[in-house]
Amino acid sequence: MIIFALFTFLLLNVNLGVSYQLNETEHENTTTNSPSTSVGPDDVLSVGLPGVGNGAPLDTGGLGPVFSNAPSQPETKLASHEPEPVCQLYRGQRCSQFVGNKSVYIQPGVTQAILETKLNAAFVVISQSNDLSLGCEKYALPSLCYTAYPVCRDDTSLPPRRICRQDCDLLENELCQLEYALAKKHPLIGRQLEMPECTNLPAVGSPGSEDCLQLGMPQPEPVNKDEKCFWGVGENYRGDLSVAVSGRPCIQWRRQMFIKTSQHTSLMGGHSYCRNPGGVESRPFCYTEKGTTPEFC
Repeated sequence: MIIFALFTFLLLNVNLGVSYQLNETEHENTTTNSPSTSVGPDDVLSVGLPGVGNGAPLDTGGLGPVFSNAPSQPETKLASHEPEPVCQLYRGQRCSQFVGNKSVYIQPGVTQAILETKLNAAFVVISQSNDLSLGCEKYALPSLCYTAYPVCRDDTSLPPRRICRQDCDLLENELCQLEYALAKKHPLIGRQLEMPECTNLPAVGSPGSEDCLQLGMPQPEPVNKDEKCFWGVGENYRGDLSVAVSGRPCIQWRRQMFIKTSQHTSLMGGHSYCRNPGGVESRPFCYTEKGTTPEFC
């Protein structure tokens, strides 16, 4: 009975994290039921686990001592060493007419030698292409160079200078619409070199657009909204009428494939106003969604 009471008392003290020193009498009464390792009169009974240390056990409602996990070590984060773009003085030949003696922006993993090799192959294709109009050729070359080699600013913490967005839009959608579509799919041009994405360029009037790289392209002619009449065949009409006599609305000139907008600045700018480029018809006209023939306005 004494042994049972003592065992219960010790178990309760162990669960409560209390150390208890045995006296000689209790030691003698428990040696018959203790493990082979004896506990001396001056020993202190404590609870511990190998490799964990002697910490206070958690209260588990009398189910025995349960220890929390060892405290986790703070995670060590390695410093990032990802390569960054650099500004280098242009040393090539192919684009020297456009970026010669300028500091150009080079992406990680790319060298000027790699870019020059790709540009040389692309320029050979362009020079031998029968699909490239004369009006497009002189703008296609600087476009590729400025895209491959953006020009660094004096303050290198700022983004580099890139093609003007309005020039990019005219190039892709009007002056070189067909050529641009073909170039994007060509294995030596669009699949090797980065083609300019107009929507990613700074919009007109936004930061970064004030010193953008111009291609020297012809600009759209201004619209005179007060012009309500035309003279002769209306070759010089620059009003804003955009409805055919049928009542159908005109589509943008860049969406029709019968007249090259690159040859007529009056059709540039993404508008749908009635025009008579070159006086080809007897009065201003436009194209609509319903037909492939021009409709008078």
